[in-house]
Amino acid sequence: MPQAGPTCCSYHPRLRITCTRTSRPATSSSLPRRTGTTQAAFEAQAVQEVARNEGDLMDAAPLDEQASSTGLPAAAVRANVAEAAGILCADGVVRVDGAMAAPSAHALLQFVNANLEDSLSLVRDGKKFESQLFGSVLSRANRFDLLLPCAPLVKAALAEALTPLAGVISSA
Repeated sequence: MPQAGPTCCSYHPRLRITCTRTSRPATSSSLPRRTGTTQAAFEAQAVQEVARNEGDLMDAAPLDEQASSTGLPAAAVRANVAEAAGILCADGVVRVDGAMAAPSAHALLQFVNANLEDSLSLVRDGKKFESQLFGSVLSRANRFDLLLPCAPLVKAALAEALTPLAGVISSA
């Protein structure tokens, strides 16, 4: 009987628990050896498998550099969602310019940057585990999947940004 692949779980106390199980059956080469393999080594092996799978998906993904080079104004999207929904369905991405007011975007950016610095410091000082504050990302040197608290500023920014996108998402 084939064994299921490793389970990867992330937990953030203010948001949710997300667990995913790889659907590919584990092969004998992907299972840890019983001779002194630690849990950390097993987890590192699981991360490598996820990274390989993500790399395979990225290699197979279509690349259309023009897909998001031109944005649609938020007011135009609110008035007629069909164009934006069509672009979203065709390209998998649509850029909506002005979905948030500049002051809201600036306040959110400051909040995210401050939260990133605080989170990096907590991990560096050993006060929190990386998995408590960040999601798994390849090339961590330049990118972070920062888990944000559901603070009033974050909720307000999401509500503001999603207002012009609600019709696009439901129409796509």
